[in-house]
Amino acid sequence: MTTFTIEMEHEQVDAIIVQVLKEQYLSLKHDLGLRQSDDYDSHGIFDKDKDADCAEMQSHMDAAAKVLSYYMVFEDYEDWKQNEK
Repeated sequence: MTTFTIEMEHEQVDAIIVQVLKEQYLSLKHDLGLRQSDDYDSHGIFDKDKDADCAEMQSHMDAAAKVLSYYMVFEDYEDWKQNEK
């Protein structure tokens, strides 16, 4: 296995964290919508019980949003929150 060392400014690391968290949030939002659907016929992500699974997905979404509120500029976070929630 090859190992690379890179140097990054903290702003670059923050931008990567924000991008990944936004993607995870959107993925969970999509999964939650599917799980809440009456047509959903697969197993859950966190729990076999539909209500417990949906609650856990929402909990993870809330946690991602909380971390995003730390890493994003306030105005950018507020704009994102308006568009995604």
